[in-house]
Amino acid sequence: MGTPEAESPQVQARMRGLAAALRSYLLQVAAHVEEDEPDTAALAEALLAPLDTVVPRKTSTPKPRSAQPAPPPLA
Repeated sequence: MGTPEAESPQVQARMRGLAAALRSYLLQVAAHVEEDEPDTAALAEALLAPLDTVVPRKTSTPKPRSAQPAPPPLA
């Protein structure tokens, strides 16, 4: 799937650490948004803006994980 280096245990461990840190950051930013304080939402958008350049937004429906075709629709 990827290069041998990308599949090494060291890289996998670092990727898991990065994912955990990113989840923590996202949760902390989201937790500080107050619905009745628009400035908090603006701050959150500013703090998360750099991620827009790194993580592409999903614009389409994800492909099914299995290779089996979907069942026909019910009549």
